[in-house]
Amino acid sequence: MCLWPVPTSGRATGTWSAVDARPDRAASRVEGMIEIATSPATTTLVITGDLDLAERDQFPEIAARVVGLRRQLLVIDMCRVTFMDSTGAAFLISLADAGRKRGGATVLRGCDDRDLFVLEVCGALELFRIDADHRCEPATPPSGFAKIEPQA
Repeated sequence: MCLWPVPTSGRATGTWSAVDARPDRAASRVEGMIEIATSPATTTLVITGDLDLAERDQFPEIAARVVGLRRQLLVIDMCRVTFMDSTGAAFLISLADAGRKRGGATVLRGCDDRDLFVLEVCGALELFRIDADHRCEPATPPSGFAKIEPQA
């Protein structure tokens, strides 16, 4: 198994932090990292921290690495994602779409209801398989977000 931390802005640590790299951002932002692990048939992306507009500059490099590995299955571990906006959703959608074009599949693991809602609003939930059986320690307390289903 190979493991590559993906650095941002040339930082050697493989982590990105709004506090260190972007002093104009709020200090409460969670330090994050995206790790890429591979096996012969699977690529696993482990995301920690926020997946949003502030992190978009690193998405093309990460996407190029993941697509370049050409694995049939992409597992995206979202257990430690603290926040995702539509920019983060677009990044995940681009990964799933690239895999689908090659005949592969993308699995979301540890995704909370808030993140699934963002993907649903973007009209892209059907691009992903959802691993509903995976259990992980959440990075943040439950958001309290609950999707209200319309009554039939």
